Amino acid sequence: LDVVWLERSTMIFLTGGTGFLGRHLVPALCRAGYSMRVLTRYPEANGWLKRYPNVEIIAGDLHDTEVITKATLGCKYVIHAGGMFRFWGDEQAFAETNARGTENVLEAARKAQVERFIHISTIAVVGEPDPNRVVDETHPAHPTDPYQRSKWQAEQTAMRYFHDYDL
Repeated sequence: LDVVWLERSTMIFLTGGTGFLGRHLVPALCRAGYSMRVLTRYPEANGWLKRYPNVEIIAGDLHDTEVITKATLGCKYVIHAGGMFRFWGDEQAFAETNARGTENVLEAARKAQVERFIHISTIAVVGEPDPNRVVDETHPAHPTDPYQRSKWQAEQTAMRYFHDYDL
């Protein structure tokens, strides 16, 4: 994990810290000496976070703008890796969590004037890739299911905040 861009004793707000990626990201950032606030819906189910003295556990989810706003205050960086992943499900639930949840975190980060916002998405937004093209950042997205569409919407919102607010 390349954490060169971070400064020591910098507070990070992390969403998705208890998911697949977060379970690796939290220990790596802690080993590197960083402090963070980790948002989780189920603090009691994620007792492993208590092993890290530089982790503050924040109970909440991506829908709770008040919790997100408070947790982001005083943070220099935000890493947004949270979201809802399933192979099937209700389109509205995906949109509320992945697209609207991303906007909630972006807005809190904007208000807190964080220095850097890292939005982690998924290669799944590509949908069915063109077999004759290399899949990289220039490959067009063609999301085909509710999960992919919600993550694509979240990416578009993150880009809008980048352009409109230099976030």
